[in-house]
Amino acid sequence: MFMSVEKDIVRTEFLLCALFVLVPNHPLFQKMDLRRDISRDGSLLAYFVTNEQAARLLPQLLNSTLVRQLVYRIIGPYLTSSDGSLNSRTSKNTSCNELLKRYIKKFTYVYTRYFLKCLKNYNGGYTDEQLNNYAVGTLVSLLGL
Repeated sequence: MFMSVEKDIVRTEFLLCALFVLVPNHPLFQKMDLRRDISRDGSLLAYFVTNEQAARLLPQLLNSTLVRQLVYRIIGPYLTSSDGSLNSRTSKNTSCNELLKRYIKKFTYVYTRYFLKCLKNYNGGYTDEQLNNYAVGTLVSLLGL
């Protein structure tokens, strides 16, 4: 599975990271070792899934109802209304805030552990704010919005 690094396309490492945080016990991650079965292309712009079985399971997981339900549970309350304003009930709902905070914390941990460490020319990677934005943006992409 290869995804180019264009603005409108979610990068493979962010998808894998988000899926691993959401459903770590899925057969995809039982057949795949994130340290061994993912490699970068020569220009260091994109990741490839090198495990053939995992590459076959990835589209199934991306399209699964379970993933969409989990994603909606995390970011559904934050979706904007038709006029573009944030749902006012969201800021008062601490359980929604906690779910999103836990997801972002796990996303950051998994990304740092499995993806940043494999970079040979590690230069600090993304800022916390950028990584948080990628974490939430990946959820929106998984939801299909």
